[in-house]
Amino acid sequence: MQVLKADHDKAIAGVAVSACGRWLAAVKYTVAVDVFDRGTGRIAFTHEGRSGTWGAAFGDPGGWLLVWGKTGLTGYHPPDFTPVALVAEPVEAAAAAGGRLVALFRRAVGGELVCWTVTAGGLRQRWAATTKRAGGRLTFDPTGRWLAAADWSVAMLRAADDGRTAATSRGPAYADLWGLVDERRALFGGSKHLELYDVPAERTVATLGLLGRGPVRAAVSPDGRSVAASAFASLYLLSVEPLAIRHRYHFHTRGKPTCVAFAPDGLTAAAGTSRGEVVVWDLD
Repeated sequence: MQVLKADHDKAIAGVAVSACGRWLAAVKYTVAVDVFDRGTGRIAFTHEGRSGTWGAAFGDPGGWLLVWGKTGLTGYHPPDFTPVALVAEPVEAAAAAGGRLVALFRRAVGGELVCWTVTAGGLRQRWAATTKRAGGRLTFDPTGRWLAAADWSVAMLRAADDGRTAATSRGPAYADLWGLVDERRALFGGSKHLELYDVPAERTVATLGLLGRGPVRAAVSPDGRSVAASAFASLYLLSVEPLAIRHRYHFHTRGKPTCVAFAPDGLTAAAGTSRGEVVVWDLD
């Protein structure tokens, strides 16, 4: 287990691991993104986003680091991290498995969902669709063929190749969207529990309670067979079929887990904490 420490005690709002495994991006809550070199354990680069940095992900080909927020979407090329402005307006985004695609929810135009292909030279738009709802959280399924968007009241499933709507449902109440397991089932998390939700059928198909206090954070593995979850002072590795705990890890850090993510190879997971720490561990 590796513990990386930022030069602050602010909460980590999101983490991402590059395909090569060398770089780890940690989003300092709404303010900046620190990129760690896992070989040295030190910060190699910091994106200063000021107020309004919402997330980060790595894209391939090209090894892009994508950072988004109120100022738009910016790409960086490791190891020198030369910046390239890709979208110059407020967006929320989510990278597909392997970083091949990126979806943007453009708030400035009243609600437009845009899907782009990641290339070595930048982004190439595939499609755009007007939507007034279900854009708060975005996630792709492990194959990159399906895109789910959700807010507090609506879950929407779209085809990633052309943007057509495959299903719309009300979604689970008071739960956050954390990932797509396949073309039908989405992973939602609430206070102390996770649930698999069949979007077209509009029903919950499996529920799992987790020990601890506070909301559950989770991520779906690149192959869709496992889930990494954090709750209070514990990290969990779960199976999807059935939805059950395979292993429980205990946090030995000052902060409590605030976010979790898989590496693209599915063999490593990372979690951020409320005190500026990032824990990286090999999965059993």
